[in-house]
Amino acid sequence: MSRVSASKPAGCYAGEAAYVETGRSNCTRDNGIIQGQFSEWVQSKFLADEKPDAPLDMHG
Repeated sequence: MSRVSASKPAGCYAGEAAYVETGRSNCTRDNGIIQGQFSEWVQSKFLADEKPDAPLDMHG
């Protein structure tokens, strides 16, 4: 696994993460939330070996 973002607030309130749209939203270490923070992770096999020359234009 590779982390692809810095830690961000999970928006925990009453033990639930406010920003979760689907799936488990409990604010626990087992759910990837530590001290109210989370990071985004992906399987390393899906990452490119080299950085692209320029970002892809997702809007046009």
